[in-house]
Amino acid sequence: MPSRKLVPGKKTVIATIAALVAVISLVAMAMPGAAVRPNPGTIKVHDNATANPEVSNEPHVSCDFWIEGFGMEGANGDLVFETMPPPNPPPPGTSVTPTGDSLTWTADSNGDFLNGAYQLPVGHYKVTANSIDDKDKSKVFWVDDCVTTIPPTSTVPPTTTTPVPFFPSATALVLGTVGALGGALLILRRRN
Repeated sequence: MPSRKLVPGKKTVIATIAALVAVISLVAMAMPGAAVRPNPGTIKVHDNATANPEVSNEPHVSCDFWIEGFGMEGANGDLVFETMPPPNPPPPGTSVTPTGDSLTWTADSNGDFLNGAYQLPVGHYKVTANSIDDKDKSKVFWVDDCVTTIPPTSTVPPTTTTPVPFFPSATALVLGTVGALGGALLILRRRN
């Protein structure tokens, strides 16, 4: 019996190439590389140490403000503040250092952190939460003039109320009784 040479068909060649591409892709994804991992976390800027709702951003803050991170991949990192146009006098992208809390953040087991209070002059800024090997998270915000709210004082004079008696006075009882008796006598007299 003569030996037959196996000649691969078109479908076999395509299937072999597809399998090789799949294996190479899997190996490439599994290899550690210098690529930055995606970071599903977020950062928020707000006026108070606690925000309502919890994950909320206030793009306009005054006086003291806080930076809060949620679901960060890295365990710690740094906060970097820089100017944004307009109207800050330094060129956009100029690094600035706020007064207040440390610029180093440390996340809890959920990847959350809260840093603040910070203070910056009135202007437009960007804060970036940097973390080694993770994607940076940034937020742009405005610092407005410090506003102190004084609770309003009441200028309306107090109103006086006239007490309404719960029980009728003696005079009212006498007049009511006389009126009722008089009405009853008239009815009886008409019937006779």
